[in-house]
Amino acid sequence: MLRASFPNMADYERAEAAPAATGGKDLPIDLTVVVPFLDEELVLPRFCSALEAALDALGRPYEVIFVDDGSTDSGPEWLRDHAAQQWQSARVVSLTRNFGHMSALTAGLDMSVGTWVASLDADLQHPPELIVELLNLAESTGVPVAQAVRRERSADSVGKRLTAKIYYSGMKRFGTVETPANVADFRIIHRRVVDQICALPERARVYRLLLPWLGYRTAYLDYEAAPRAAGRGKYSPTRMMRLALTSLTSFSTAPLRIATGIGTAVGILGLLGALFVMVNWVLGTPLTGWPSLMAAVLIIGGVQLVTVGILGEYTAEILEQVRGRPRYVVDAAEPGDTDSPSARRQAAPTPETDHVSPWDRGPGSQQ
Repeated sequence: MLRASFPNMADYERAEAAPAATGGKDLPIDLTVVVPFLDEELVLPRFCSALEAALDALGRPYEVIFVDDGSTDSGPEWLRDHAAQQWQSARVVSLTRNFGHMSALTAGLDMSVGTWVASLDADLQHPPELIVELLNLAESTGVPVAQAVRRERSADSVGKRLTAKIYYSGMKRFGTVETPANVADFRIIHRRVVDQICALPERARVYRLLLPWLGYRTAYLDYEAAPRAAGRGKYSPTRMMRLALTSLTSFSTAPLRIATGIGTAVGILGLLGALFVMVNWVLGTPLTGWPSLMAAVLIIGGVQLVTVGILGEYTAEILEQVRGRPRYVVDAAEPGDTDSPSARRQAAPTPETDHVSPWDRGPGSQQ
């Protein structure tokens, strides 16, 4: 199982303090903040100002990883200049193209080295100052995950509120994990959870569902989402549909079972129809004409096409997994951006105390 036999973070820390023969080192950075972004040049200056003020007030070592998911504006260049001249705790990782929000977030998680890792969007709908509250909540309650939850969605359009309601109600009805409505990728998680996530082999990742699937205790913090500070949203209806399909195929087999049920029902109706035709033929009143035959053919054909389409979605996910292509590609033209996660962690300065994860203690440490 992925979950260790420690009920809260206090037990994790006590376990780490025990002597051990193998393992890594404590990482000196307390907090890594991962910020995926795409074409956000209009809002980045305000976002960086708010985030830097919040993190500096925290008074603990931190790093910020901005993941450029194929931006076509001048946002990445402005960020690099700002990081080089004024904010040495920030770095920009540019992907070769737009791989999608989840892949950009995965890149940031892979490259993070902090004991805690936070993630949020750059549009200022996720208040940067809440990162400190999420960190305090996680540490005070002794849980490895603290998730921000929107109180309401009045700042969104009617269409966005409707699709969000359909998505969360559908996943609650058909999904295999339970997650609160109105959550986004605005959370803070402990290094142990990050390591477990990065070790998972699956490619299609929906973190708002993947984290509940892991089963770690989670604390929730309500917040008011502000309207987008500038620019426009990047989740088009097509992308939202893709997210919904990925969520279903990754965390539910309900579509397959529904297709089986519909096929069974149509088969039973077909048998009843055949029986009805035979009875009328025996009674000397055979049915004539093509409308009934045409209707039967269309119904059965439609059911078959829908079923094949559902199977195709699952097969496409299997194909993506089997191909084994990387979830993202870091632009090799950016100096320093091609550091592998393992290289970054090995290069990070470490204190004198040895650090061993409870999962690496051998037999008896896992359940």
